[in-house]
Parts: sequence; C-alpha cells; structure tokens
Amino acid sequence: RDPEMSRGLGDVYKRQCLERLIDNIYYKLSYIDSPKDDNDTRKLFKKDDQITLSIGEEKVPNAGAVEEMKEHVRLTASDHTSISLKSLISDFAASPWGYADSDVKWLVARAFKDGDIALYVGKEPVTLFNRTPEDLGNYFTSRKYEDQVQFKAKKTIDPGQVKICRDIIKQLFNKTETDSDADKIMASFRQEAKDTIKDCNEMLKECAQVREYPGQDTLKEAVKVLTEIQALDETSLFFKKISDQKSDLLDLAEDLAPVRTFYTTGTQQKIFNENGLRAIRFYDNSKEHINSEELASVMEEIKKIVNHKTPYNLIKNLPALYQSFMDIYSKVLDEKLAPVL
Repeated sequence: RDPEMSRGLGDVYKRQCLERLIDNIYYKLSYIDSPKDDNDTRKLFKKDDQITLSIGEEKVPNAGAVEEMKEHVRLTASDHTSISLKSLISDFAASPWGYADSDVKWLVARAFKDGDIALYVGKEPVTLFNRTPEDLGNYFTSRKYEDQVQFKAKKTIDPGQVKICRDIIKQLFNKTETDSDADKIMASFRQEAKDTIKDCNEMLKECAQVREYPGQDTLKEAVKVLTEIQALDETSLFFKKISDQKSDLLDLAEDLAPVRTFYTTGTQQKIFNENGLRAIRFYDNSKEHINSEELASVMEEIKKIVNHKTPYNLIKNLPALYQSFMDIYSKVLDEKLAPVL
C-alpha cells in the first residue's frame, strides 16, 4: 500500500474522529446556523432593522440557540439573582454549546429584543424604549460592560394591568396607545408624566403670581403622584402601582382636565382676569365712596365664582355679571353726582 495514501486515510480518519468527538461534547453547536459578529448585534437595535418572515421561505437565524439562551437565563436568574453577560459568555463556551463570544452576545441581545429577558445595567432596568440604539449596542458588544450588564428572566405583565395603564394614559394625558408591549406602554406613560409634571409646575408659577387663580391643590397633587410613579423603573412594580391607584388616577384625570384648559387655552383665564378680578379690584377701591346694596349683591356673585375651588363651569357667567356690575356702578355714580335741586 502507498505510504502517502495510508497517511492521507489516517488523517481523514482522525479528522472524522475529532468531528465526532466535538459533536458528542458540543452537541448543541449545530444550533448556530448563522454565525454573528458585533456589527450584527448592533444592527438588532437600529430602528430600520426589520426582520420579516415569509412562511416556508425564511426562518429566524439561530432560532434553537436563541431558545437555549432564554431557557438558560430563566433557570439561572430569578427575582433575587441575575447573571452577567460575562457569565453567559463563559457558560455558552462550554459543553454542550461551544459558542463563540460574538454569537453569545448576539443571542442574548436577540432574546432581550424579543422581550423574553430583562436587562439591567448596574441595578437600573434598561428597555428598548429608555436607551438609544447606540447605547444598547454598546451594552452588548463593549467589553467594559460584560460585568455590569446583568440579565433576569422577564416577568410577564398581566394584560389587564397593561390595559388599565393604556386607559389611564388616554384619560390623564389625552393620548391613545394601541400597543400591547408593556415596556413601550410604560415608556409612553413616563414620558407623558414627565411632560405633565413640567406643565403643572409652570401653572403653579402662575398661581404664585396670582393667588386667586384656581387649581393649585390639583396641580400640586398631580406633581406629587406622577413624580412617585415616575420613580418606579421596575416594570412589574410600575404596573402594580398603576393598577392599585387606578381609581385615584382617573379622579386626578377628571380634576386636572379643566385646570389645564384654564391655563392653556387662555379663554377662561382672560374672562377670569377681565370680568372677575378687575371687577373685584375696582369695587374694593371704590366701595367706601359707593354705597349700594344692589352693587354689593352683584359683587357677591362675582366673588363666589372667583373664590370657588372649581370655578371652571361658572366662569362663563362672569361677563354678564361684570356688565351688570358696571351698569349698576354707572347708575349709582350718576345719582351720586347729580345736582341737588
């Protein structure tokens, strides 16, 4: 037999044995059907990254390996423990997987994007909606984050709680949310709450300048309640808080709506100023010189509206009362100035 041929056959046999050994040790390595690099991981979080599937034509890359990642996180991380990206890289390099670091990073990033695992940087929860695509890409690909980035199995949020939150967003912020993704709904609520807190603080500045302006207590309550909810960055705690306070939040929405109308549209505020406050100041400056029960009666009605805790439905009556006030005042003044015969 040709020695060269014998050596060649021996090399083939050794290679086959090695492959068989690898298959036996890393028997889940075949789940990687599309090797990935860091650029692929970053692309997962780009806004224009759309993975479309046509039944029978395409499939999710590395689908079996992604499921392995989700299951491993579920089994190793509970409510009180988490697992770092560094540990996942180490775990999946061993038997039965034998995955490359870049593949592991892509797998865990995909599992996170699918909404099946929760991500924390330090102790702060991170979602697709509270970080930029660039930040998310860095968390999964930069070595400096391998210890800081931690994962837990994601808690499933009760769809009923998500619906309650959507309803409150509609009533409290006048915004319609059709999405059912809990993270997105939470991000939407927190952004609307942030904007509303800012608006309320601006209105409170106006209250400080004009003490007769209505709604101060409601505005302070809105700032307090929304600030407390905004401080909750853990998804499950956030939705529990919203559900527990559903009744109070709906009451707040009902109370806050007319207050915002008063300050933002300008119409009621203008009537309040010109037909309410102006009449009161005019009367207070001249009441010592003008003695009229009829005038005092009209003024009492004007003051009832101006001093009312919730005058919003009554403000429309001020123009007519102001006109009556001015007519009576002119009549009384004419009588006072008329020559005595």
